[in-house]
Amino acid sequence: MKYFIWFLIIPALFACKNQQSPTGSDLQKPDSLISRRQMIRILTDVHLTEAAISFIKTKGDAPKNLSEDYYTAVFSKYKISRKNFESSFDYYKGDQEDLIKIYEEVIKNLELLKKQGQSKEE
Repeated sequence: MKYFIWFLIIPALFACKNQQSPTGSDLQKPDSLISRRQMIRILTDVHLTEAAISFIKTKGDAPKNLSEDYYTAVFSKYKISRKNFESSFDYYKGDQEDLIKIYEEVIKNLELLKKQGQSKEE
């Protein structure tokens, strides 16, 4: 599982270059920046959401607004807007080393959840 997650994340990280505004200056810190700790929690839920959406879609007839409904639920859980999430994520993408550290924590969270799920099955 760990290697599969890294297989998905590494290409995304290489696609993330230092973000710059159209004027060429570095991307500014958003006024409502989501904390690093909160972003880790949100990204953990986002990846669980993506897995759930993929699973439901493989089972057949998924509603057209399935992704939107799931993401709305995640953002509602953390009392943030999509715009707030996207601007904060864009800001964190501007520092690849920090984004890698964030995703290392996300992976740890996902692995812990997987172990908890496996222990319940036994």
